[in-house]
Amino acid sequence: MPRIPGRSAITRERFHAFTRELVGLPVARTWRGAGSAIFLELGTLTRETYVTRRGEHTSLRGEASLMLEWSWRVESSRAIRFGSWSTERRITHGVRALQGHTVADVAVTGRIPELVLTLDGDRWVHTFMTAEGQPAWTVFLRDGSWLGVWRGGLFHQLRPEG
Repeated sequence: MPRIPGRSAITRERFHAFTRELVGLPVARTWRGAGSAIFLELGTLTRETYVTRRGEHTSLRGEASLMLEWSWRVESSRAIRFGSWSTERRITHGVRALQGHTVADVAVTGRIPELVLTLDGDRWVHTFMTAEGQPAWTVFLRDGSWLGVWRGGLFHQLRPEG
């Protein structure tokens, strides 16, 4: 892995150690990003204000967050409930229905790591990239660092200074 400041390759065991802090957190807020991207805010929500070229904005952020950009699905024990190729309405309603569930496990599976979020109430959120490149998911941790996939392996990225 070429040297990127603050980024280090990690093992699956290390990924598991980083994500243990998410187990037991509620899915406090969900929201849609561009296209089929979805976000899950976990734990206690905090109001965050930030400034862009379009002005000042306020958002609710969880203690930790998951971002799934595309190629994902939500499963129950016997069916795929909805996924990134579902209708806009089905995604919006399905993602909203994840609020209130509790994180039971966070894992990765496959040769190229795909994220599997296990929730209580018979729900699993599973990524599965179908395009060239890397799986498009990120786990943002409480300390401001994040986990993801780069060049087929797991990485931990420290929060930039400043």
